Amino acid sequence: KSQWKLIDLDCVSSTEATARFGDITFTPAYMAPELARAYLHAGPGRAQRCPVILSPAMDLWSAGVCALEAVVLSSPLHDRYLKLQGQTGSAEEFLSWLGSQEALLSQDVWDFLEKKEPDMQNLLAGMLTKDVGRRFKARDCLMHAFFKPIREARKGQPGRSHSMQLPDRHSRQREIPKVLHLPPVAS
Repeated sequence: KSQWKLIDLDCVSSTEATARFGDITFTPAYMAPELARAYLHAGPGRAQRCPVILSPAMDLWSAGVCALEAVVLSSPLHDRYLKLQGQTGSAEEFLSWLGSQEALLSQDVWDFLEKKEPDMQNLLAGMLTKDVGRRFKARDCLMHAFFKPIREARKGQPGRSHSMQLPDRHSRQREIPKVLHLPPVAS
């Protein structure tokens, strides 16, 4: 059996640390909405000196974008970024859209995902929620129903890591409730 390990060590920074935009690198299509809003708030050209607090929620967003690409076998956010950049000559229009409350994906995409794999659709909806306060945390993702078969298969296997069997704060496993509402339909 082979296992994939996704690693991105480009400009490693501690989470919850304050950094300047000029000290971090990012790809707009994988940028979390709150980071896009902070960048735009500082103003293009001035953002280099603007402090930003890095958070695990930003990483969860980026992982959600990667997972979405793996599931739909395309890069919907990168495609939108390239289209808007081609029309305007800058990333500002894309970042403005990303930082807005406008739906991330069309209802057709969400419907396709729900028919294909409802648990994956639900996991992605939790990871790709533009509202950082409602976005899934790492524990929420690991304990999500999508990963239940993996957790079950790993139980009792000697010599295997049980990192997906994290206890919650009360030292018992829990299942994360499903996301009930998808983003509104994008026009």
